[in-house]
Amino acid sequence: MRILFITFTNIGDVVLSTALLERVLADYPDATVDIVAGAASLSLFEGLPQKGELILLVKKKHHMHYIDLYNKLKDVDYDIILDLRTPLLRYFLKGKQKIGYTPVSGKHKAEQFAGLWKNDRDIRLKCWVKPEIESKIAEFCPPDRLLIAIAPTAN
Repeated sequence: MRILFITFTNIGDVVLSTALLERVLADYPDATVDIVAGAASLSLFEGLPQKGELILLVKKKHHMHYIDLYNKLKDVDYDIILDLRTPLLRYFLKGKQKIGYTPVSGKHKAEQFAGLWKNDRDIRLKCWVKPEIESKIAEFCPPDRLLIAIAPTAN
């Protein structure tokens, strides 16, 4: 099983979009996932056990970055394409199941993203960090200490 996950460049939106990827991986834990994201957020997926290729999206004028992305991915056969960025790219790529995102007003983005994949799991945001980073986090905040988290958003 091979999955393509095209997410955002803003780190807050990327973190919120992990609600969708976490749900999909719960159903397909052995899948390999290629991830397209911006420079600021690509590192959030470095520790993903199912990580395939991490593909940096570098924005260009007139959306020319989508041509570059298409050229890179056009020969890959995916089982599932999860495209949160582009309205058209997924139609030109090879994939058995293609899921796209259209914003809905009045509903939290994490709910919208998670709702693209129907299952009974709670909505969970997830960052997959490398073991060495996880060790540093454990040093900074041992399990017996209180941890305060700030909820990210793009706006």
